[in-house]
Amino acid sequence: MRAALDTKPLEKTARAMERIIAHRKADPTRLKSEIMYFELSLEHLRAMMTAREEGKTLAGITVLGPCEICYAMDIIPYYIDVFSGYTSQFLGLSEDYFAASKSLGLSSEICSVHRLMAAYFMLGHAPLTDVIILTSGVCDHTAMSGDISTYFHGCPSFFVDRPYHSDEHSARYLKGELERLIHGLEDLTGRKMDYDRLREVMAFRQREIELYREINELRKAVPCPTLNGTSLNMAALGYYLSGTQKMVDYLEAIRDEARENVQKGKGAYAEENYRLMWLMVPPAYSGAVEWMGKKRGAVEVINPYFDDWGDKLEIDPRKPLDSLVTITMNRNVLRPMEGPLADTTVVDVVRDAKDYQIDGAIYFAHCGCRIADGCIRILKDTLMKETGIPMTIVDFDVFDTTYVTGKEIINKLECFFELLDDRK
Repeated sequence: MRAALDTKPLEKTARAMERIIAHRKADPTRLKSEIMYFELSLEHLRAMMTAREEGKTLAGITVLGPCEICYAMDIIPYYIDVFSGYTSQFLGLSEDYFAASKSLGLSSEICSVHRLMAAYFMLGHAPLTDVIILTSGVCDHTAMSGDISTYFHGCPSFFVDRPYHSDEHSARYLKGELERLIHGLEDLTGRKMDYDRLREVMAFRQREIELYREINELRKAVPCPTLNGTSLNMAALGYYLSGTQKMVDYLEAIRDEARENVQKGKGAYAEENYRLMWLMVPPAYSGAVEWMGKKRGAVEVINPYFDDWGDKLEIDPRKPLDSLVTITMNRNVLRPMEGPLADTTVVDVVRDAKDYQIDGAIYFAHCGCRIADGCIRILKDTLMKETGIPMTIVDFDVFDTTYVTGKEIINKLECFFELLDDRK
């Protein structure tokens, strides 16, 4: 079944991005990387919109899908979670999307990210997609919402089963899954995988990981040289631009801005009153991200869920598929979703708390993410025991503003900053 395509929301989303870019360019205080984020997003959106007329294959991918394979095969990938979120937020369509997903039988307890994805396709707001690549990464909802998207778009899909464990047997299994995906895409497109191109793509990925490490090292400086939300922006673009020169350019822009600030002994904000570790995705709709930095001097210096690639992760672009297996099995955001936490996330959080000289931690507890939220108590207790640093939990829904209002989120943060003041 294919839903009737409605191109107006895509066009309106593009115009909304154009207005954001124009507004930021008119503000002399805005950084180059801030503008680049929206320019690259808009450029990619337009590529999605024109893919069919340009004879390109368009692939929708779910959480942590292998966009690298798409780039090596001249396929345009887009991250369904991100672009359905852009459309719903920029155009104020969240309520319409949630109503549509409810009509499908999706309850409010299901993660709002996946409810938006389902509605995006059901209402015909997604671009004309040729194939959907589903994964088992992060959560079970991913496969479910991907299946719904496939149903309403009437296109073929491929499922990449990522094993839970990270051992040699699992690596061989995952490599087989990726090879099966490649064969399926070859049959679909009539083109063979260009392994020389895949080596180039993985060389870009290698450079991206190096840049992450450089940026992380610079963020240890006091005051912190990067803006709040930097971690999430790098992750969001990386989901569908990883393995490209564009992603490298974006990370280099952030690195260069951070390096310049460190050399000048300057922070990203006028004041740095609190150095904070953020965990998980902050609430964009509340305005809290900019408010914390500009009004309270509360600065995100690290988010282990998105920033930490670890010192031991190394890849060899000459063996591109093996390298992609290594990256897929060691994605930073997956470590908190899998155990044992004592060997992975807990170690990262405690180490980063010390290395980045944080005053406090904020766990942004998206109510729809039961897997990630299951580790909150362990992290909070261990952080206090090992470092004496407090953590507050901000309960909210990443897209559904009826769960908790922006004002309530800011009030909760104010109480936490008062606690940090009392500890000084």
